[in-house]
Amino acid sequence: MDSVDGLLPIGFGLLCIVLINFFVVAKFSFARLRKEHVEDMDILLEKDREFLLKLYQNPEYFLNTTQFLILFFILALAGTGTFVFDNIVDQIVAVLNVHSKWMHFVLDIVLLLLISLIVLIFGEIVPKALGLSFPTKYVNTYSRIVVAAGKLVYPFIWIASKISNVILGFYKTKY
Repeated sequence: MDSVDGLLPIGFGLLCIVLINFFVVAKFSFARLRKEHVEDMDILLEKDREFLLKLYQNPEYFLNTTQFLILFFILALAGTGTFVFDNIVDQIVAVLNVHSKWMHFVLDIVLLLLISLIVLIFGEIVPKALGLSFPTKYVNTYSRIVVAAGKLVYPFIWIASKISNVILGFYKTKY
């Protein structure tokens, strides 16, 4: 993989981390607030208030959409990481001149742990804290983008909702 080809998947991986961050902030800022908070938010225009109140009528749709998008970009990052890791691990093994399966396996695990750490920090801990600490700052703008993106993945959210309701029916509960 030459440097230009290598930058594309790395850039895509960084984009995935940014999008994961975004959707986690959106999810937790939405989850932190309640309908009553939205009604009392002075910073909202009336049309913004109506938009958010409509979302709070069916909160599971919004939360499922954000979770689906978070998982989608985590899996996209995993696929991209696998592609990039394979080349990096091959180069490290060549430099170390240790051509054994166990070394390749150990390096795969080490790189996976490093990427998991980065995703945990920038895709979970930091955005969750931001969403929970400053929900009024993020909820209006971020929720509009989630709703727009949700239109692209609506069929998957709908199918997941139907299947989940069937499964939860066995437990005599609903989401």
